[in-house]
Parts: sequence; C-alpha cells; structure tokens
Amino acid sequence: MSAMDDLARMLKRSRSPGSDYTGTVTKVEGSTAYVQLTGSEITDTPVALSIDAKPGDRVRVRVCNGKAWITGNDTAPPTNDTKSIRQLQQVAADNDKRVNKMQKAVDETAGLAANTNQYFWFTEEGSDTGAHVTEIPRKQFIADPEHGGGNMLMRSNGLAIRNGLVELAKLFAGGIQIGKNNGFRVRIGDDSIELLDSAGSTGFSIDLVGGSTSRIIANTYNYSASTAMSNTFNAPISSNTITFRLSSNGHTYTATKTASQLSINSSFTLGSTTSDYLEITRTGTDSFAAELWVAATGTTGSALLQVSYTVTRSTSTITYTGDNNVLWSGIGLQMKADQTANLSKPVGNQLSGIVLVWSAYVNGSSQNYDWFYQFVPKDHVIARNGQGVTTGLMVNARASYAGVKYVYVYNDRITGNASNVESVTGSGITLNNAHWILRYVIGV
Repeated sequence: MSAMDDLARMLKRSRSPGSDYTGTVTKVEGSTAYVQLTGSEITDTPVALSIDAKPGDRVRVRVCNGKAWITGNDTAPPTNDTKSIRQLQQVAADNDKRVNKMQKAVDETAGLAANTNQYFWFTEEGSDTGAHVTEIPRKQFIADPEHGGGNMLMRSNGLAIRNGLVELAKLFAGGIQIGKNNGFRVRIGDDSIELLDSAGSTGFSIDLVGGSTSRIIANTYNYSASTAMSNTFNAPISSNTITFRLSSNGHTYTATKTASQLSINSSFTLGSTTSDYLEITRTGTDSFAAELWVAATGTTGSALLQVSYTVTRSTSTITYTGDNNVLWSGIGLQMKADQTANLSKPVGNQLSGIVLVWSAYVNGSSQNYDWFYQFVPKDHVIARNGQGVTTGLMVNARASYAGVKYVYVYNDRITGNASNVESVTGSGITLNNAHWILRYVIGV
C-alpha cells in the first residue's frame, strides 16, 4: 500500500466533522510534512505543514473534508493557544468556500461566452488600444484584423462598431457618425446634422440653433470642375442670405448676397475674369444659374464651387403671401348640407391650421364687406377629424345682421350643414345665417 492509498483510505473514513490522528514526522519538504501515523506501516503519508515540525517530532494530525494538516506538535509545541488553532482551522474552511464560489463563477462565465460566441479582451497600446468585443478569439483577430468581422471597440472617448478595422458607426464626443471614414457618412452633433463626402468635407448640413420657435437650416452645395462648368440650383433665400465661395489654384473668393442685393433677373461675377471666376445669375425667387470658369493658362488643379445658404423659419410668425397659401377659393358657398369645399392640401400639412374666410352674401352674389375670419387648428383633424365646428356669432357693423355657421372639418375637405341657410330666433337674437358665404380657406 502506498502513502497516497493510505491517505485516501483515511479521507474516505474521515468525513465531516473530521478525525484526529497521532504520528511521527519522518521528513519535511517545503510546506509538506511526511508522517508515519500511529498504527500505520506507511512512513510517508503527506500532510500540510500548518505548524512547525521536524523529523522525529511527535505530532497530531487532523483529517477533514478531504484535507490533512498538523494541529499540534507534542515534541516542540509552538503554542498552547487552542483558540488560535481553531481560528486557523476556520480560516482554512472559509478559504475553501471562497475558492468553490470563484470556480463556479468562472465556469458560468465560460459557459456564457461559449453560448454567445463573443470574446472580450483589451489592448493596452497601439492604434487599436481599447476594450474589444469580437466574434473570434484575440490571437486570431490580431493575426488578421482586416478580416476580423463584426466587432466593437470601446475607448474612454467613444464606441465604434466596425467590420475588421473599418468603422461603420461610432459614438464619440462630437456626436454620432454613421458611415465609413473613407466614404459618404452622416454626422449628428449637439446642434447640427451633416452629410460628409469621402474627403471629410461637408456637403449638406442642418444646424439646429435658437429657441423652440426658431430653427436655422444651413445647406451647402459643392461642385468640382477642372474646366468649365454650368449648373443650376435652388436656394430659398427670398428673405435671407446666400454665400458663394470659389476656390481654385490658390485663389479664394467669397461673396455674401441678400435677396435685395441679388434681385430677380440679375447677375454678378465672383473672382477675376483673367483668372478664375464665377458668373451667377438669379432668374427666379429661388433659382440660380452658376457658371464656373478656370483660366486655361497655367491650370494645374481643379476648382471647387461652394454655395451655402441659410434659411431661418420662425414658428411664432405667420406670413400670408397670397395665393400660395390658399387651399380653396370659389364664387362662394353658403355651406348647405349638400355643399363641400375640397382642399388642395391637407390641413395636417399646414404649419398651424387653416382660416375660414367668410363675407356678406346679398342679392345672390358675394360682397367684399362684412369679412369674418375663423381659425381651426390642425390638431382638430388629428384628434377629431370630420367633427363639427361653429364659427361663433358673426355680426355686421350696425348689428343689422347676425349669423352663425356650422361646418364639418376634415383633413382634406369641409362640408356644410342645413342650419347654415336658416333664419331663427334664439336667446333674444335673430340669426340670418344665409347672409354669410365661404370665400377662401387659407393654410397658416
């Protein structure tokens, strides 16, 4: 029988709460003492050297929960403090419990990683420094990162979603970017949205600044040419400014014009006609034709035409510009039960809603007096599409006529009611509802 067989026999017999043995130390190697236990012929049973001992010492050995250690040295007692020995035994037992818990956590983590097929690792130096989440192991990724597949790179200043080393999207201090760095991409910042080309130049941007009632939209139009170019573009600057920038062969020209400075059917030249110049013609409220010329002599580079314009729209100001906002007009309708005004644009598409415009109806024809304006918010068709709306009391200047109209407002039409041509008396007021007719519906 070997020493290990002897120890295994004792451990099998000595289940919790444990058993105590005596014996003589035969040799000591490192943290292990070899003991000949009393009654055993084996001279080299290994036990933990938890108390100092040397060959020839008589010792007491404790066997518990699959482990054996020295609990006392009768030849050279290191201490008579039984309490300290018990504390040492308790520490050993507690450590066993912690090790078991840690091993369980490691096993669970390994199982989760195997099920999700994801690998988490960290690089401390180089251009790829940061925490990585990959679908292949670290060594395999580092060996061929360009073919590393989908992965995430996390740094203190942002998070990148990549295909190999190519960033497809990222979150960083400047905002959000979608698209490859070497291609067209969208960048969303704190107060702007930009579309960038492969060189990183802004091709289109929306700048969101101001309060809740004001927004500024800034657009940039770019065109490059190495010879002559003719192009037409639209820029809604009827009440704002437009900036033209010409850059070529080391020359840069910039001009800012307002609607009043660049009137319809007018033009101006930007730059030097002996070198590079831009001829801009305005032919409509929002339409511009631009001709870019690069001097034929000594031309070595390309020209860039950059047209930027800014539009400010305030939701607190409603401007009526005439027929552009009229959704319906006609000879006039009394809005009887069988009459309908079909709208050219939905009510829900208007900034705020619609205004019903009424005027007097005398001797079978509409009159340009006794005007009455009724506002209907667009929220009405969103929440109560097709439900009835009353104008309230309409009265002419001398109160010789009074009336009320009742109509049904839909998102795309307005229908009438039989009461709109009645003459009735109620609450001491005689209503002549037929005195008013609908003339216009204006989007506001």
